[in-house]
Amino acid sequence: MKKVLVSIVTVLLLFTINSFAAKNNSSFFAKLGVNISKFSPIPESEYSKYVKSGNFLNFGGGVEIEISKNLIYQTGLFYSVKGMAWDGKFTDDEDNVTIEWNGSDKISYLEIPMLAKYLVNSSKGMKISVLAGPYISKKVSAKEESKAIGYNEEGTKKGEEKEEYDLDEDIAGTDFGIILGAEVNYMISGYNLMFGAQYEIGLKNIYVDEDRDQDVHNRAFFVFIGLNF
Repeated sequence: MKKVLVSIVTVLLLFTINSFAAKNNSSFFAKLGVNISKFSPIPESEYSKYVKSGNFLNFGGGVEIEISKNLIYQTGLFYSVKGMAWDGKFTDDEDNVTIEWNGSDKISYLEIPMLAKYLVNSSKGMKISVLAGPYISKKVSAKEESKAIGYNEEGTKKGEEKEEYDLDEDIAGTDFGIILGAEVNYMISGYNLMFGAQYEIGLKNIYVDEDRDQDVHNRAFFVFIGLNF
């Protein structure tokens, strides 16, 4: 039922934005990029030292509505994957085996950014802008993937094991936070290309369990290319 309500609200929001955009000077855009993401702080465990940033998919599109000469409202709908990765090596002394272990926690969201885009410089077909504003997101799925490979003393591969766990019950259904970034629009052969970077700061504890010793939040550095049309 919650998923149905979120879908209805999303459709109504986008319809309202589209109707407003039709009455104002507006354009549409599409972005594709990567989230360089890691939880903050890193969840405490015996494996915390192996944690690193993971690279995850982020793509979507939306509308830009001109408010004034230098100010634009930018919003849309994105499929954004956040999480963390790990990579480590340790020795099992009982079996004389060296184990290489890696994996990731992935949380997939449908995300709506609501950003103010302010033009700071414009010259020779290039526009440089800064971005700031909130975002809200709805979880689509959450899972953990891992792979372990064992080697003997001679370096010969002894075995490999892959595992996948559903984290849906552990991860909160929604998230919200702040986005800060910069964007460049550049005209090439009549195409309005866009590229830039955004830093997303999650403000909500991603875990459902309120008895945990620490709150953990999403952090993601979104690097993208796109097209404005």
